[in-house]
Amino acid sequence: MKRFFKYLFRILLAIIALIVLVVLLLYLPPVQRFAKKQIVSYVTKNYGLEARIGKLSIGFPLDLTLEDVYAGKSASDTLVAFESLHLDVGLRYVLQQRLGVNELSVENVKFVMAGDTTKTGLDVKAGKLQLAAGEIHLKKKRIEAKNIELREAAILLEAGENTQPDTVPSQPTDWTFSVGEIDLGQIRFNMKSAAMPYLGAGIGEGRITQGTVSLGEQTVDVGGITIDQAWCELKTGTASEDS
Repeated sequence: MKRFFKYLFRILLAIIALIVLVVLLLYLPPVQRFAKKQIVSYVTKNYGLEARIGKLSIGFPLDLTLEDVYAGKSASDTLVAFESLHLDVGLRYVLQQRLGVNELSVENVKFVMAGDTTKTGLDVKAGKLQLAAGEIHLKKKRIEAKNIELREAAILLEAGENTQPDTVPSQPTDWTFSVGEIDLGQIRFNMKSAAMPYLGAGIGEGRITQGTVSLGEQTVDVGGITIDQAWCELKTGTASEDS
């Protein structure tokens, strides 16, 4: 019996050592370059997209940096692209199913969802998106953030006509998002549809404080909203209204 536990302990120790070794290898630049090539190859072969990652860097314990990232069918048909992404995650309370997000920042990002048979499309561009001091509670299904900043963003939504009824029942997730403050600057939104040829709106500067979004209860609560240099334009096909 003693010999059994002795071998069992050695096996467990070897498994733990192997896991630690694999994790440590991820911090080596040659391993990171190999991982970058494998990711690009996987996306290209399995999704039929052109993909590119200029730089991939992982620091301790989970400090991820990506630069010059692109994925799309062609240069004029981009799915997602961004100049840089930095994600710094703290693993101090990971055993309590909590992840600390020290920083998440994305610069010069572009996301495009091409229209399908319903002719619905989405085009999003942003100069800067940054989240500071966040935390993800996996057990409580809650995401908290101290501050979110969005600058130089343009959103274009083309709404098509869905002639097929949706027969699949949807179950809303019970995740909750809360943020202490959201700072907005130079935000523009445009929407086009058959019933509404053009709807445009934007703000120069804005701030939302104490915001909470509950997906399960489908509610949105805010403590305060401040908007400066806002505008709105509506075209119905016969005349336009500006405000």
